[in-house]
Amino acid sequence: MRFDIVGRCNNEYNYDGILYCAQRIEEMLMMYTSHLYKSPVYNTLLLFYEFFNVYNTVEKKSLDKAHLNNVLDEFIFTFESDVVIREHFTAENIQYFKNRLKGSSAFEQQRTMHYLFHVMKDYPNWCVETLKKAVAEPKEKKRIERSVRSYIPMIIGMGYHPHFIYHKCKKEFTKPDINYLDAMEAFLGTFHGVDNEYIVYFIVSKRVEKFKTILEERLHISFEQDAFSERLCHDVQKDVQKQICVHISEEALDPNVAAQKAYDAFDLFMRYYRFLGNRDETWLGRGCLVVDSNGDCTYTHIGSERYFYSKDYDDKTLGRNSERIITQLIKSAGRNDFFKFEKVIHAHNTALSSQDINSAFLNLWSIMEIVGVDGLGGETSKIKQVLDNVIPVLKRNYVNKVFEELHDYLKGNLSSEQYNELITSITEDGSEVFKIACLVSLDKYKESRKKAYEFLRDYPLIRSRISQLHEDVFKKKKKFLAELNRYAQRLIWHIQRLYRVRNAIIHSGERGEYMVSLVEHLHSYVDELILDMIDRMTRPQSLGTVANVLLDAQVFIENIDKTYTSEEELSVNDIKLLLR
Repeated sequence: MRFDIVGRCNNEYNYDGILYCAQRIEEMLMMYTSHLYKSPVYNTLLLFYEFFNVYNTVEKKSLDKAHLNNVLDEFIFTFESDVVIREHFTAENIQYFKNRLKGSSAFEQQRTMHYLFHVMKDYPNWCVETLKKAVAEPKEKKRIERSVRSYIPMIIGMGYHPHFIYHKCKKEFTKPDINYLDAMEAFLGTFHGVDNEYIVYFIVSKRVEKFKTILEERLHISFEQDAFSERLCHDVQKDVQKQICVHISEEALDPNVAAQKAYDAFDLFMRYYRFLGNRDETWLGRGCLVVDSNGDCTYTHIGSERYFYSKDYDDKTLGRNSERIITQLIKSAGRNDFFKFEKVIHAHNTALSSQDINSAFLNLWSIMEIVGVDGLGGETSKIKQVLDNVIPVLKRNYVNKVFEELHDYLKGNLSSEQYNELITSITEDGSEVFKIACLVSLDKYKESRKKAYEFLRDYPLIRSRISQLHEDVFKKKKKFLAELNRYAQRLIWHIQRLYRVRNAIIHSGERGEYMVSLVEHLHSYVDELILDMIDRMTRPQSLGTVANVLLDAQVFIENIDKTYTSEEELSVNDIKLLLR
């Protein structure tokens, strides 16, 4: 990832906290970011809503009570560690509510949660206050990190579109003559929770003119042309013979949400048209211009809500990798496993091409079950089988993902001379990712880390990540194991949440909250799972079957759990083992 938000501090670190915050928001909301660093879907306040929803579902006997316990466990963990909560609750109060929630019946838990929800009604404003105080302390990067992890889910939960937040952050923090304090105030001041008035212009097929009266009178879509209509038509090179520009007024929190509302209004008509005519066609063209009450314009996507998660590769690389994978799978995999891969790839590609986000979600989830559910699992539930088989694979890949991401960040944001100087300072033989892991983990590379910090003076996020990974995760075995288990617990909670969304879609056709974020996380897990299986089944020493890959991950993690319990520092051999 190459950051667009780059510091201009000239070795002055007074605004390091603000810059860290801005770069972290850019990273959180960048569509290609790994699930390791994406914005959390839920913060403490949003977990209340999930608890109440799951509680009601459990009361209707539509869901096992174990799911309510899972949500409550996640809430207690988040509540206890939330830096925003710690500024408004004493340690004694936090412990009191933790004990009360753990030692009560489901009904009493629900009563306590309602009470806490009422007490915390000003949580959105608390998030802003906490973040402002945190960025004023440049050295308190952990506090800033926790504040951002509370704030960004909060404003998304209020209804702001992640793409709008992302672009607003980049707009404020990439100005040529930036004043960091003013930029921070301008960014935070945007998200006040009050709707604005917008006019949304978009291109449609001229065939809609047959229904002009219905669209104007019932849906308030206007066919009048003005300067903005002409501008959009010119910019998207509209086909004047087949297309026309229409517009509709919407009240929304931001231009992206306004465009989504406009699409929903137009699609209300189109859904019934397609149903009654048994037709599979869209009359929506390319291009959307949203104009606010001040005349400011924003070009944005219009159409069914979709998610984005992809890293692009050139055709030559894709062709070479595809040929290698197919050849090795045919050679190494048994017939059943080859067909299992065929099902997985088909489901994955169907999800990518799906125009409906629920369908995309279900196709991606099906991969978790194709891989993780064994027909011989007996009485074991599907979700338990998925967790038992998938979590060890994701845990085993944790170290690889951390250092692959850091490698990409260093290579993408340092000059080639700076990057090569760091890499050549590592004397161990191995890949560049392995060398980055040695740089971060081993005490003997303290001076190389200092050199990296100098090179990264305009990138406090990367600078801080290297420092924290060294001190808090990879310096000692016991710390590494503790972090790995915390990571696994977050995965368990989130995959259980995804399973509940899957059930809601299948059994009642419901569309879950925050579906775009959930699908992006799910896609990230699925890609990691598929690529791990392919890699370990196409190596010279192939594991042979999917079942062997899954069992190998379980054996690996069980060994780490037993042997990484000491205060001993990680060695080069440990790094090789964890990256294998």
